[in-house]
Amino acid sequence: NLGLLLPLSQQAKKGLVLAGVTDLAYQDELSLLLHNEGKEEHVWNTGNSLGCLLVLPSPVIKVNKK
Repeated sequence: NLGLLLPLSQQAKKGLVLAGVTDLAYQDELSLLLHNEGKEEHVWNTGNSLGCLLVLPSPVIKVNKK
């Protein structure tokens, strides 16, 4: 499966950009890129929501029967 990290709309309105992608083989702790494009400083505490993880099925495509 493929995982996409997406910002919550309330965070996006503040100018916060959240990005990250995981692949099928990823088994470590998730990390993300967070960039503040707004004019205000923002502080988060553990447990505050920044975004969501969208998990999508990822089909395996074989080329030349490999």
